[in-house]
Amino acid sequence: MQNTALVETTSEEQEAQIDSKFAELLKPAGYRILVRIRPPQETLERYIESRLQMPEEVRERELVGQVWGKVLAVGPDAYQDVKKFPTGPWCQEGDAVVFRSYSGTRVMFEERLYALINDDTVQAVMSPDGTKVIERA
Repeated sequence: MQNTALVETTSEEQEAQIDSKFAELLKPAGYRILVRIRPPQETLERYIESRLQMPEEVRERELVGQVWGKVLAVGPDAYQDVKKFPTGPWCQEGDAVVFRSYSGTRVMFEERLYALINDDTVQAVMSPDGTKVIERA
């Protein structure tokens, strides 16, 4: 019998290693943020776990309309414009974020989808495990 906690940890460790490797290869320039995009299935599982009551059709539209990701790196100029961000950065490395659909430049690396998005594209921030909203800016 296999210990599922060990399998999950190993998988998470592997994901973190791949993310770290990619963040070293592709550093965001200027005001851009490097994000690993969550696969649609992972997002769907979050909806199911949250026990939100909504019709399947609405759930599918929500999946297309929202994009979730994990912030891997922040460019040197991100959130530096005090007129645009008077209260400081909206997110930081490690945060789970929601950003505008189809925004940024998409890149595949080791069968994972990443995006370089603009700093003002972030719409919401959650804790890395997605359990609570983070108060920033």
